[in-house]
Amino acid sequence: MTVNNTNSSREDIDGDGVTVAFTVNFKFLENTHLEVIHVDFIGAETPWVLDTDYTVTGAGNPTGTVTATTAPITGERLVIVRNVPFTQTKDYVANDPFPAESHENGLDKNTMMAQQLEEENNRILKVSVGTDPSVDVTLPPPVADAVIAIWSPTANAMVIGPTAGAISGAEASAQAAAASAVEAAASAATVTTEFANIATMVASTVHSVGDVVKTLGYITEGDGGNNLYKIVAAATGTVDGGSFIDLTGITGQAQGLFTDGLNVKQFGALGDDSTDDSATIQAALDYAYEDNAPDTGVDDWYSTATRIVKFPVGIYVMGDV
Repeated sequence: MTVNNTNSSREDIDGDGVTVAFTVNFKFLENTHLEVIHVDFIGAETPWVLDTDYTVTGAGNPTGTVTATTAPITGERLVIVRNVPFTQTKDYVANDPFPAESHENGLDKNTMMAQQLEEENNRILKVSVGTDPSVDVTLPPPVADAVIAIWSPTANAMVIGPTAGAISGAEASAQAAAASAVEAAASAATVTTEFANIATMVASTVHSVGDVVKTLGYITEGDGGNNLYKIVAAATGTVDGGSFIDLTGITGQAQGLFTDGLNVKQFGALGDDSTDDSATIQAALDYAYEDNAPDTGVDDWYSTATRIVKFPVGIYVMGDV
């Protein structure tokens, strides 16, 4: 029997908690020539044991069947691959009749080994075909807790990357710099007027473009939605209830500065266990996702992209966000 060169040597199967019999759509010569790997929800792989975790039928046929002892559940996967030993077991005796069947099996096995290598080759890291052949792609010796390898400054070899400690140190320095920038922005902003809430700021006629004003709350003073705003020209930004707010007392907008960090109450969320805060929370997350929110490094903040959004204490009613 031939082994078509378009045959796969791999099956990827999604579990459903019910199905236990799985078709193997490629030829294998012996039951031991298959390897079955169970992949769980987080991607952890466990090789299954033949005749314990699964059984095999159909060896020598164009297709076969792997039957699991226990059905993999939804979210789990089975990977079935060839595991043909790299041996040559055929022994031809001089002047004996030509053993056509065993000879063909030997050729089939050679083809299966080639397909097995091709499947493995498809899973390895490779440089593009256009890469200069003089480039050294040998991995450097291992270093504990270091990035495996990065390209050298001349891009002609691989070198050990930074250690985990160096990365953590750089991250801490970046967070400290960000916090310092926030403090500097806050100290540099000269507040011209304070308002109890957003409504009074919006209706006020006393400020002008260029002023920096402060609110002591969003709906009511002290509700946690306080912020600094810069008064800017009309239509400077897209109104979202937090980063840009249209004014009615003058022609212009209030642009949120968020110098003390970004929280959902600065976009109008109430967290009162009854009001649907979906739209206001989504507006805050969208603003943060656009890489605008200050990165303060505080642990209790909701992370989105590289920025963070705080949820002050409260019970927030939400649909999908």
